[in-house]
Amino acid sequence: MVVLDEFQEIMRIGGDNLERQLRAAIQHHTRVSYLFAGSKSHMLIDMVSEKTRPFYQMGTLMNLDKIPEDEFKEFVRSKFTKFGKKISPSAMDRIFTESQNVPHYVQLLSFYLWDHYQDLPEIEEHHVIEAISLILRGQEPAYLTIWESLTSHQRKTTKAAATLQGQFLTSKEIVQRFNLESASNVAKSLSALCSKGILRKEHARYVFEDVLFGRWVEKV
Repeated sequence: MVVLDEFQEIMRIGGDNLERQLRAAIQHHTRVSYLFAGSKSHMLIDMVSEKTRPFYQMGTLMNLDKIPEDEFKEFVRSKFTKFGKKISPSAMDRIFTESQNVPHYVQLLSFYLWDHYQDLPEIEEHHVIEAISLILRGQEPAYLTIWESLTSHQRKTTKAAATLQGQFLTSKEIVQRFNLESASNVAKSLSALCSKGILRKEHARYVFEDVLFGRWVEKV
């Protein structure tokens, strides 16, 4: 089996041409399976669902659920404990609230806490809050670049999504509250934000591809 993680990055690296070359090579391979994985689910779905794309209807789509939170918390706790550091239940809960149980951000925040507070015997909830602020401050130049690339309406829609956890964004009350003009304009902005890889639709709400960007937008 050949596993290609973050497969959607081929579009950034080589665009349509590389996608076609890969498809041409793979179709001649026998007795080998390919697993294409990635965090930008909407891009992977587009690659296999659009008729003009080389990977159209190639293989089976699978959505992986998040790691069960209790099991993930125990794993993180065991890593802190193994090296003689305690982490309070409230701190652990805060890590998973802030990271939305997304492995990349759980690990990023846990590592930052471990590295930044090495001299402390126990991590408390206020340390997690401090760590989030420091991480967001470090990411601000990159996030400002993203923010400034958006239209005024897209910014307002992004702010509404961050504030309301991506729910009820086209309702009359929310349109008026955030000065979003109309439900149709919100729908257009949401579509554009998904295309830019900022948001993705997950069940009945919109979530941020970059969880920490969503936290930064809340504070803008």
